[in-house]
Amino acid sequence: MTNTVSIRKYGVTEKKKAEIDELIIKVRNAEDEVEEYQAIVSSLTEKLQKFQAELALAEGNKELGLSNKTLMESIVMDAQDLLDDSINVQNLMYKSEAKIEKAASQMSELINELIYSADLINKLSELIVRKKQSNPLISDELITMVTKSGSDANNAVALTLTALKSIFTSQATNVEGQNVLKLERKLANELNSLIKFKQKKKDEESKTTLFATSAEIDDKINISDMILLAYENYKRIYDETLIAVDDTTKQLSAAKLELDNSVVNLNSLKASLAAAQAAALAA
Repeated sequence: MTNTVSIRKYGVTEKKKAEIDELIIKVRNAEDEVEEYQAIVSSLTEKLQKFQAELALAEGNKELGLSNKTLMESIVMDAQDLLDDSINVQNLMYKSEAKIEKAASQMSELINELIYSADLINKLSELIVRKKQSNPLISDELITMVTKSGSDANNAVALTLTALKSIFTSQATNVEGQNVLKLERKLANELNSLIKFKQKKKDEESKTTLFATSAEIDDKINISDMILLAYENYKRIYDETLIAVDDTTKQLSAAKLELDNSVVNLNSLKASLAAAQAAALAA
């Protein structure tokens, strides 16, 4: 009877030892799993922090690119307005020049007619004065009237000459203004060409670069397109970095959940192991 009890006791002890050994293995495996998930969480945390720093930088670049784009659009509009205004004013000055030339021509004709009329009046006045000497019947009033007419004619010629001089001055001013406008229009054209010159694309891959190089454009640099290209690339980098942040955040959340579950499992196995060991000692 005693031998039977001893055999049974030995069998139970071996069974408990086997259970404890199995639990020890499970605990070690669970510890390895916790350590593995902890490493994953640490790696993803570091990765997320890196992406978040890059996202902040990308956002700043995107905002700067947008600001430059908005400013360039305003400059493009101002440059075009300057060119349009130069063209409009120059056209008005051309029309004004034609009117001035017409006025000068008409004024010259008028002066010639006034000079001719004044000359006739003066000759008539001289003739009447001579006739008065031989013919007392000619009234003094007629002589006074003819003399005044001659004086008025001479004054009219003088005033008309002054007016003609003013016309010539306006004409000179108009020509000078046209020269200034020609220079302004030339500069406005050059500015527009610099800003809006359509560059010849050698291939579509140039769109993916942050800044175009001399190998990607021919003779001219289109500043407007370059700034737009820079903004589009800044925005693309921001969008891609934001996606990376979102993906890494989801991966980190999933890894933390796995880590929490593995920690719970480890604690449960440790509790089971401690209970099994206590039961073995009590037996």
